[in-house]
Amino acid sequence: MAVSATTSPLAGLSRRLVQDGIIDEETVLTAVKAARKMKIGLVPYLVTEIKADPRQIAIAASHEFGVPLMDIEVLDRVDAAPGLELDLIDRGKISRVRYAEEQAFAAHHERQRLVLADQFLID
Repeated sequence: MAVSATTSPLAGLSRRLVQDGIIDEETVLTAVKAARKMKIGLVPYLVTEIKADPRQIAIAASHEFGVPLMDIEVLDRVDAAPGLELDLIDRGKISRVRYAEEQAFAAHHERQRLVLADQFLID
């Protein structure tokens, strides 16, 4: 799903999300307006309200901005560099991110279940 730079008002991450097929252009445009109105960022809005996959958004953002993506779930406290204060990590923020990911995952599976149920009822 390509987006033409001359016809689309999208730029940056929102454009990348559409190009990567993570979300459609109309939904992104609506989400941008709604996020501004709610005074929150686009990504939190997409994850909590639209139920977009946070992992796909993170990968797209990593590619768009040319920054590495690291999954903190793979970190092991034993392998941490000596002197690294892992207790300085804000556990509350991590918990909120995990909760948002879990909610997005649950919503995705619920949508899949409803699609399958609809297909079963139609057949």
